Amino acid sequence: LVAFHGAVIWEDQQLVTLPQGTAGVIATLPFKRIKKLKRRQQDHLLRVALVAPFGEKIELLHYFVPPKDLKLETPDLTMQWTAPGVLYISNSGSLAKDIYLELPKGDFSDNYFDLLPGASTVIQVENVSPDQLKQWMHEERYPTHKVLRSF
Repeated sequence: LVAFHGAVIWEDQQLVTLPQGTAGVIATLPFKRIKKLKRRQQDHLLRVALVAPFGEKIELLHYFVPPKDLKLETPDLTMQWTAPGVLYISNSGSLAKDIYLELPKGDFSDNYFDLLPGASTVIQVENVSPDQLKQWMHEERYPTHKVLRSF
């Protein structure tokens, strides 16, 4: 359970083994935590991270209210081209919801994603020639702040 500014309210880690092709309850959130959260649902989320045996990680974020009711602050995002076609994005502020990347052409390995405080991600830009990407990296029309937007 995480506040939008990054404070961890509740955390639990469990080693879980499920037979292939089965489903089951693997964790429950204590009722006391949910009851306390009732008056603060607009600025908290539930983060669930599952790690497979070979290190593959799946992360799910659950919001307790519809997006229009979330109390979002302006995040502090930084982005830099680390190589042609590779964007490094980090967040040192509060939750960044629905990050949107935009260039005149090309596809992103991820778009319209959320980034928690203190988190970072690497995005691949595909279906654009390396020469075009190198040009964009150095043009004033496409500095990182024009490629990246958060709502």
